[in-house]
Amino acid sequence: MANVKTIEIILNENPEKLEMAIFGTQPHPNYHRISLSTLLQGDKTMNDMIMNNWYWYRAFC
Repeated sequence: MANVKTIEIILNENPEKLEMAIFGTQPHPNYHRISLSTLLQGDKTMNDMIMNNWYWYRAFC
């Protein structure tokens, strides 16, 4: 979460001057890990947990 938040801050400052690439092995985009217990309990779905969906990554990275 912190890595993507840092990228969001940088992109908000001057997005046209930067080109970003994010690499990772996670099968899902950035999700709210603090609320992971609600997912495991069945109170939320994975889609509820997503903070930056794949469209965000394609648009900005």
